[in-house]
Amino acid sequence: PVLALLFLGVAAAGALIQRATRYGRSLYLVGSNPRAARLAGLPVAGLTVATYTASGLLAAVGGLALLARSGVSSTFAGRGFEFEALAAVVLGGTTFEGGRGGIGGTVAGIFVLFVAFNLVNIVGLNYNVQRVVEGVIIIAASAAYTVLKAER
Repeated sequence: PVLALLFLGVAAAGALIQRATRYGRSLYLVGSNPRAARLAGLPVAGLTVATYTASGLLAAVGGLALLARSGVSSTFAGRGFEFEALAAVVLGGTTFEGGRGGIGGTVAGIFVLFVAFNLVNIVGLNYNVQRVVEGVIIIAASAAYTVLKAER
């Protein structure tokens, strides 16, 4: 329960920063059109460095949480998590082009993947099927975004 509370706290704080602060709203502009952001007077390089710094700090917190959960320190401890994270983010509505998406959608994507992976385990399929499910989700979400974008 402690790690779940940590996750919910970080997600809530991130969503609040993303939606209710100038910094968070500026990131949408930088993500969708860095040139326009620069012309609007936003410090694009500074925002980018600050965001990567925050990302690195949160990755360290995540690594410590993984260590606390598993009790084992290994260079392979998080192996494969990057693909799961990508699937959750894409499923949550964040585009590869930037400027769209958010933490709330990513959290929803995480829960959908959690349910899908549990169903794979309940059915008794092996771990490789889980990887295929992740790939299908990424491809389907990307295709759906492409179709929706073409209709606009």
